[in-house]
Amino acid sequence: MKDVCFLSILYPNSSTTYDKYVTKHRSQNISFIQNELIKGFEENIGNRVHIINKLLVPLYKKGYIKPLITTGNFEHASGLNKKDIIFPYINIPFLHSTSLFWGARKYIHRWILEEEEEKYLVAYALTTYSLKAMRYAKKKNPRIKTCIIVPDIPNYTYINSENGFTKTKNRIAISIIDNKINYLSKYVDAYCFFSEHMQEKINAKHFCVFEGLATEGFTIVEARRDYSEKEKIIVYAGGLHADYGVKLLLDAFSYLKNPNYRLILFGRGSLEGEIVRQAAIDPRIRFKGEIDRIDLLSVEKGADLLINPRVNCGRFTKYSFPSKNLEYLSSGTPMIGYKLDGIPDDYDKYINYFKEATAESLAEKIVDVLENNNDAAINRANNAVNYVTTQKSAIVQAKKILETMDGLQKE
Repeated sequence: MKDVCFLSILYPNSSTTYDKYVTKHRSQNISFIQNELIKGFEENIGNRVHIINKLLVPLYKKGYIKPLITTGNFEHASGLNKKDIIFPYINIPFLHSTSLFWGARKYIHRWILEEEEEKYLVAYALTTYSLKAMRYAKKKNPRIKTCIIVPDIPNYTYINSENGFTKTKNRIAISIIDNKINYLSKYVDAYCFFSEHMQEKINAKHFCVFEGLATEGFTIVEARRDYSEKEKIIVYAGGLHADYGVKLLLDAFSYLKNPNYRLILFGRGSLEGEIVRQAAIDPRIRFKGEIDRIDLLSVEKGADLLINPRVNCGRFTKYSFPSKNLEYLSSGTPMIGYKLDGIPDDYDKYINYFKEATAESLAEKIVDVLENNNDAAINRANNAVNYVTTQKSAIVQAKKILETMDGLQKE
C-alpha cells in the first residue's frame, strides 16, 4: 500500500488556535490547490495522507503577531487528525527559513519509521526547506521516493521593488535558493511542473506537467448577481499589482464608455490606492478587497465576463501558469486573457485572447465578447467547464503525480 506524506504550505480551515494571531492571510488559492490535491491523492491510494504543514501566514509583524508558530493538529477529514500536523518554527526574518526544517524534522522522522512498502514524500513548492526534507528522508531510507510540486521558480517570482534594500534582499534570497537547488537536487526523484518550460531551468530526469486544478466548488454555489440584467459585470480577482496587468485593465476600462458596464475588482496588492482613486472618478468601478472564497466563486459564476489581464512581462510568465485561469474556466463564465508563454495550446479553444499587450486591444476584446460574439463566448465557456473538470480535476492530476513516482520503481 502506498504511504504518502505531503509537506504542505496551507492554512487549515479548522485552525482556530491561530486565527487570533493573524491580521493578514495569504492567498486562499494556495490552500485550495493543496487541499484538493490531498483529496486527489487519497482517492487514488485508498488511504489517508500524512500532512506535515507549514502554516500559511505572513512573517511576524507583517500579518502575524507572534514570533513563534506552535505545534498543532488539524483535521482535513473528519475524525482523522493524528496524521495532520502543524509543525513549530520561528516566524521572524533570517531565522525563519533555517527553522522550518528543524521544526518539521521530528514529524518527518516519525513518518519514515512507520512500516509501509511504498513511501512517497511529496512537497509543495521548491524551497530550501523542502529540499532539506528530501535529503533527510533519502538518507534515512533511500527507498523513499521524493517529488516536489513546482508552481513557480523562485528566480522569476519576486515582484520588482523600487526599494534598494528590498532588491538587494531579493537577490541574496535568490542566490541562496539557486545554490541549494543545485546542491540538493540529487535527493529529488521527480518534479511536477506547472509549466513545461520549467524543465529548461531544472533539467529534471523525471517530471510531469500540470497547470493546476479545476475548481469544483462552482458546482455547489449559486450564481450571485447584485446588479440588474442590463448591466454587464466584468470581474477581476487576484493580486492587485501592475505586473499582473491590473493597471492595463484599468486603462482598458477607461476606453469603454458604455454606462452599463461595471468593473468589480477583488484582492490585495500595491495598486489598491490607484484602484480607489479610479473608482472615485468612475463610479462604474467597484473595489471589494478580499472576500470569502465561496462568496467569490458565486460572484464569478454570476458575472458576464472574467478577465485575467496579465501579459508577457518578464521571464516569470514563461515559467509559470496562472492558476486563476483554471478557476475562471471552471465557472462557466466567458473569460478574456492573453496568450502567455506558459499557457499550452490546449487552452486556445476556451480562452478569448486579446492579441496585443495594450489597453486598446483589451478594450476591443471586452466589447467583442460582451456585444458582438457573446453567444460564441458563452458556448466556449461551457465547453471549457467540461474540459477542465474532466482533464484537470484533483483526482486526475494527483494520479499523474503518483504515476510519475510509480515509474521510478520500474528502473
